[in-house]
Amino acid sequence: MSWIDLCENPSAITFYYATPPDLDLFKVIEIDAMHYSPSLFVTGTISTPPDKRPIPEGQGFLATALTLSFWNLSEMSLDGWGASNEGTLSLERHADSGGIAFAFRSEDGNFRGVSRSVMIDGISFRTSSETTERGPRLFSHRNVWNSCLLLARAKGFTLRMIGRPDERGGMSECRWQATKAGVELTGYTPIELAGLIALHDYHQPQRGEPYWWKIDGPDLMEELGNKWAAEYYGPSGAPAP
Repeated sequence: MSWIDLCENPSAITFYYATPPDLDLFKVIEIDAMHYSPSLFVTGTISTPPDKRPIPEGQGFLATALTLSFWNLSEMSLDGWGASNEGTLSLERHADSGGIAFAFRSEDGNFRGVSRSVMIDGISFRTSSETTERGPRLFSHRNVWNSCLLLARAKGFTLRMIGRPDERGGMSECRWQATKAGVELTGYTPIELAGLIALHDYHQPQRGEPYWWKIDGPDLMEELGNKWAAEYYGPSGAPAP
């Protein structure tokens, strides 16, 4: 069984790869252990280029960056850490729990654990067209959550979590809410909440009118979707389902 068959969302890989890449030369960039769930996020790179959605012409492929998220950890251990951390990442079905047993082995360090599930949390491609001197970049990740909450509090919002505990007594099924002077904004993550706060700051509504949050303009979802389809499928666009 391939490692992607153990993931909750294998299509995140099969969309780009006809033949799933192996993780025998996985260079770990970051590991992030969270009390939320509890969970573990592992970000690293592999050297296998996508064979189903080629890199646009003129951009030389350097590496594929992957983030895997392991949810509801029941075991976790770390033995050593170094500057390189390039090794083998393996995933298999855990015999006793039926969950996911994962292990990373390298000359610099090792970590292993058992989780209930694993998801492909992010995938991106590094190319030679990227300059070394670049502006700030950011992507959706749980290590951004606390900054989003601090930003909301700095804007005068009162914060709380709502919802019931998950089956392990954790907060993975809760939502995040910000309130201020009759305003109530609710998101499934603090990053979503930050987006809602940005809409509120943009409009600064005085009353709770329907669709107060709406910004009139072109359908950017369709525009960007068509542009993406043209880049990957050519001028004819995406094939019919």
